[in-house]
Amino acid sequence: MEIIEVREYKKSDKPLKLSHKAFNSHQTKLQKIFKLSPPSVNPTSISFFITAKHWVGILQIENYVIIVKPKVEDAKFGYMLSKVEIAYVHLLPEIVQETQLSEGFFKKLIKQFLIRSIEVLQISLRKGYRSKIISSFDIKGKLLVSKSIKSALKGDYRQYQKYNEFTADTYLNQIIKYTLEFLKPLVHHDFSDLIETLDIMLREVTILENMDTQEFEFIQYNHLNIQYKELIDFCEIILKQIIVEIAQGDASFHAFYLNSWDIYERFLRIIFTKYLSKYIVSKNHYGFSKSWDKKKLIPDITILEGEEVRFIIDAKYKTSVTATDLQQGSHYIRHLLLDKCEINRVCVYIYPQINEKIVMHTVEKTQDNGIFYSHSIDLSKIDNEDYLLRWIQSILTETSISL
Repeated sequence: MEIIEVREYKKSDKPLKLSHKAFNSHQTKLQKIFKLSPPSVNPTSISFFITAKHWVGILQIENYVIIVKPKVEDAKFGYMLSKVEIAYVHLLPEIVQETQLSEGFFKKLIKQFLIRSIEVLQISLRKGYRSKIISSFDIKGKLLVSKSIKSALKGDYRQYQKYNEFTADTYLNQIIKYTLEFLKPLVHHDFSDLIETLDIMLREVTILENMDTQEFEFIQYNHLNIQYKELIDFCEIILKQIIVEIAQGDASFHAFYLNSWDIYERFLRIIFTKYLSKYIVSKNHYGFSKSWDKKKLIPDITILEGEEVRFIIDAKYKTSVTATDLQQGSHYIRHLLLDKCEINRVCVYIYPQINEKIVMHTVEKTQDNGIFYSHSIDLSKIDNEDYLLRWIQSILTETSISL
């Protein structure tokens, strides 16, 4: 495997050279994570350079392993991730402790999932009652009269009945089995013994035809199934973050990537929520949007005191202030703050600091008597409580509110 490393928003130093089949099959998926240069086509292969977007992760395709690193070299990306996605701390310590992924990441992740699943299910394979309908001459449950009569009129005199079966075929076990089937093409040659063991343990469990990952938000735990939480967290990470493309029974393309812009925004919201405990730190005060969706001009964070907006914040995961940022700040002040704030018409943009000696701090006044501040945060010091407290205080001093 040839390893190519590239930082977010940067172009790779060398091109990828893929077969025509691989390029045509995976071009759409590649374009989701990278910008592709115009390809150079020859009879046996297609060559092109990649420029990373706002994703951090790892991708394997044909004979390449592509590792995308955070754009800020000394950023403690793993620390940010551990604060916004607690499950990663225990399940994927490699991500939390390091800022990049290794070539063997996929195998480590899947092996850990298989081993922990076997360990947990050996101790506490949960069974539960599931409603089941059968047709039989023997009465086993509640008789379904209408259905039985219709069947008898057609010459089938078996009785339709409904009963509760005590079985391992529960929803949580079905999720684990669905995830197992999803992963098999990646490593079925490497961990055949572990896969076979887990298959035997889940032999009574049916395979879900489809799995909507949004359903993870509605799973509830109690003292009877709490042991499953770690496994279901694993399943959620795998099904949400890993892309797998299968060709002839094997994984010809697989990727694990994280939206760094989203993680950066959520981490900032956590910081302000922690240190501004007497204020309301709102995500969706002006509506719902994704921060990286340029079609919607809705601020990422709104700071309120009671019902009064004190100032708004936008997380800017880039390295400099642009004219577009200033226009957006003016839009926020004009359309969101003008009628609601007689005094504090303040918009704060927060950028990652790219150099220890260069601290971004600019002030711009708008035509609507608003003030636009830009600040930078040193992502190499975000695990330092003293630094964060001083950083928060410097923002609050300018916006005329106190901790």
